[in-house]
Order: sequence, then C-alpha cells, then structure tokens
Amino acid sequence: MKLHAIPCQWRGRSFRLGGWSGSLHSLTEVAEPSAVTVPSPTGKCGALLDMCHDPYRLNPTRVNRDALGEMSAGDTAADRMLRRMVWLCRHKFWLACGYAGLGRGIFPDAFEANRYFRSHAQGDQDTLCLPRALFAAKTSRRFAEAGAVFIGVFLPSRQMHAWVIEDGRHVDPWDGIWINYQPVAMLA
Repeated sequence: MKLHAIPCQWRGRSFRLGGWSGSLHSLTEVAEPSAVTVPSPTGKCGALLDMCHDPYRLNPTRVNRDALGEMSAGDTAADRMLRRMVWLCRHKFWLACGYAGLGRGIFPDAFEANRYFRSHAQGDQDTLCLPRALFAAKTSRRFAEAGAVFIGVFLPSRQMHAWVIEDGRHVDPWDGIWINYQPVAMLA
C-alpha cells in the first residue's frame, strides 16, 4: 500500500504523518495555507478522500450497532494475521503497512473483516483502531479495488485514529468517533 500525505493545518502550523514511525510531526510555522503543497490524490483515492471530508456522502451501513455477534471460532490463518498485525502496529508502523499491502482476501469485504477483528481481538477496541483498519485492508477482497485506510488527528490534542472507507461507506458501524479526526494520511 502506498502512503499518501494529506495536507493538515491548524493555527498556523502544518502537520504530517511520518512514513517510517507513524508519528505525527509538527512542521514549522506556515505563512499561508498555500505554502504547503502536496499533490491531491486522484481517482479512487480522491473520491474516497472527498467522502471522508463530507461524511454525509457516505452510504449508510445498515446493521444493529449493539449486536456485534459472535463469528466462527476461527480461521486459524485469520487469527494469526490478526495477532501479527497487532504486534506489528505496536512495534513497526512501516512494516505493518507493508504487511497489510500483501493482501490476502479472506473476507468478502472490509465490513466482515472488521467484524471478525472486533469479535476476536483482545483489548480496548478504541486503541486497536490502526491494527483493525490494516487487518481489514489486508483481508478484504474488495479493498484493493474500492477501499482506503485513513489516519487522522484530533487537534489540538494530537490524538490519532484510523478507519477504513470501502465501497463508499465507513466499514465500522461501531466507530462513532472517526468524524472528529482530520485526515493526515491515506493508505491505498
């Protein structure tokens, strides 16, 4: 997957995501908003970014948000990928992105991959947003054609969050906070 930088400015400062570390970097004062020039994504990536900026354009995901439901006890390959993705995201951002780019379509779409992750991953799901998004990207059969992972920041706190948009919809109906984050990077 390729990392696309998305211009992000707040109170005269410019922010970007480090491609190796996954850390948010604050750049020097920016005189004018036009001083930060990053090419805008085109094609599929541009359309998904536009949807991210205007969430009302997204197709609704119709599911009972309270009924996550149990999924089968497990495809061992999916469980191994899930554990590996969580470990990689905690230790090596760039390697986790590279591993996610080696897609292996286990699930029909990112929604089902996301559901599987939520029902099998141990820990606080709010802090597992990056491994969940990268796992969905890796294991969805539709992702390469119709999806992107977004990484956003909530300023001024600099708190980060990751989510997936695929086929014109946010794939995680249990994630209600993504609209509070301004995208700084997209992986597609």
